[in-house]
Amino acid sequence: MMPDPPPRPDLGWPVAPSPGEVSSEAIERGTRRGMRGGPPVGWSFWSGLGIFLLGNVLIGQILVAGAILLAIGVDQVSTTGGAGMPELAATLGADIATVGTIVVWLSARHPGWVQALRLPEHGKRLKEIAIAVGLGPLVYAGIAFLVVPIIAIILESIAGQGASTPEQINAEGLSSAGRILTVLVAVVAAPIAEELVFRGILFRSVRDRRGFWWGAIVSSLLFGLVHFVPAPWQDTVLLQATMVFTGLALAAIYEWRGNLLSCIVTHMSFNMVGVILILVVKEGA
Repeated sequence: MMPDPPPRPDLGWPVAPSPGEVSSEAIERGTRRGMRGGPPVGWSFWSGLGIFLLGNVLIGQILVAGAILLAIGVDQVSTTGGAGMPELAATLGADIATVGTIVVWLSARHPGWVQALRLPEHGKRLKEIAIAVGLGPLVYAGIAFLVVPIIAIILESIAGQGASTPEQINAEGLSSAGRILTVLVAVVAAPIAEELVFRGILFRSVRDRRGFWWGAIVSSLLFGLVHFVPAPWQDTVLLQATMVFTGLALAAIYEWRGNLLSCIVTHMSFNMVGVILILVVKEGA
């Protein structure tokens, strides 16, 4: 009997990977190292994109969010461009459905997904959380004071009129329950769902095969694309371009810190700054 061949060095595995952790296609194509020397992810970009469309669009937005809006009353949906109470409830339902669908898929098809996405060790989690909480406002300031003004100037020169980011939340007339729901959606549900999808699933699927920049650019372009808000085209493009750069920053944080928890907490902290500005500063002005 011929002995088993040694593991390929370009995979970065100390031992051969167990079934389900890395696909045969990834092995044949010479999958690169996983995050911080851990296992590379076993799903492809297209399978990740497909499960996102299934979980978010079909199950989350069409079935779950649609049912919530019908139960609340479609005639109550805001048409002012920002999300009001009905949209917030529908978004929360869609985010939960998205995360649930992806977790079920990962658990069934990719048993090593938790290890591949990387969580900091128990003794280091508080440190990573503290660093990420501080990174959120820094990223927000960089986007708000550097990225947005530059893109706004470019769009103004093209459109012949000023551009401003459209409001994603309609804070006018929100009740106390609405404010709590806003925080729950923007600061908890959305960061978890979006980081799992765009950094955990899509970024990693490209990054582990093609390198950081390919993964960061592809996932960030999609991250910007989904942040569509009905508004004058230059305002919509400004928001989407802003989200592309935000996605690049979050991908860089994932690469730097080596774990998905840092991305999630940074995103939470980032969104908290925006929520405070919307619910406290702007409304009080």
